[in-house]
Amino acid sequence: MVIPYTAQDKYLEICTFLSYTNKMAPKESEKLNSDLRVWVDAKYGGSAELARMLGVSRQLVSDWLAGRTTPTLDSGLKIQAFLKKQRRRSRT
Repeated sequence: MVIPYTAQDKYLEICTFLSYTNKMAPKESEKLNSDLRVWVDAKYGGSAELARMLGVSRQLVSDWLAGRTTPTLDSGLKIQAFLKKQRRRSRT
């Protein structure tokens, strides 16, 4: 009997892979990097302020923005939450 390979199976496979690597997928990392760059370039704050808000080092933020490193999954989630909060704030 052949068991069909579903989208949920693929999702679980990707999650398992990412949990071992603890790195964000390249496409998602590029999107977050782009969004962070927009935030910094729009003079909402500098990389030092961004680092403080995310609870990471300024050098790490600089490395992300320069594309030298990729955020971990944990950092990626923090970045997503931060950007979501900033978007809400800018609408008011």
